[in-house]
Amino acid sequence: MKYITADKNGFVRGFYDASVVSPPENAEPVSDELAQKMLYAINMASKKIKFLDGKIVEYDYTQSKEARIKKSQNYLDGTDWYVSRFIETGKEIPDTIKAERETARERISELRRDHGGDN
Repeated sequence: MKYITADKNGFVRGFYDASVVSPPENAEPVSDELAQKMLYAINMASKKIKFLDGKIVEYDYTQSKEARIKKSQNYLDGTDWYVSRFIETGKEIPDTIKAERETARERISELRRDHGGDN
């Protein structure tokens, strides 16, 4: 799913591919047709998207599935300590971390399934 954010004048300020990065809460979904047109325009200027509401985020559409799997796995590895802390102390894992971890696991499973690998 693709999302955009716009400023108060209606100008697009961010484009989000939910398979790559979680969109902010104020992002609005866009149709596949509009997303394709936007991606075409962006790709005419550059092969990478380099903006998301003032944060630099690079996403190369030629990035391999293996690299995207590794990126998601690295996120899970980097946030494993939240799970350990919860098990050891009972301190809750923040909802945003839970959601991002779930998204990362789903992304890995989807990419492996599409790539012909095991989950």
